[in-house]
Amino acid sequence: MDREARRVRSAEGTLPARLAFLSVAVWWFAFSIPLFRRVTDPPPRGAPPGPRRSTFAAAFSQIAATYRELRRYPQAFLMLVAFLLFNDGIGTVSASARSTRTR
Repeated sequence: MDREARRVRSAEGTLPARLAFLSVAVWWFAFSIPLFRRVTDPPPRGAPPGPRRSTFAAAFSQIAATYRELRRYPQAFLMLVAFLLFNDGIGTVSASARSTRTR
């Protein structure tokens, strides 16, 4: 089988997936229009008092504050750790399936 025939057969095999992605894109676009037209952005909050910091420093200070506050919610911390492990397991299974399929 020549290269062109393989390329065409491969493209035909992915048509259902490509059509599914297209339908999802149309769905999201259609249902986003009312949101974008009717919902306004909230006004920005004022800058925190004190010397102006860089955005980078402000972002990391907010992350640190979030972690300090997370100590008050042990169940939320447990859920985040469980999600991290679960997501890592899904990635491992997916990678294993890909490596097995290509052999």
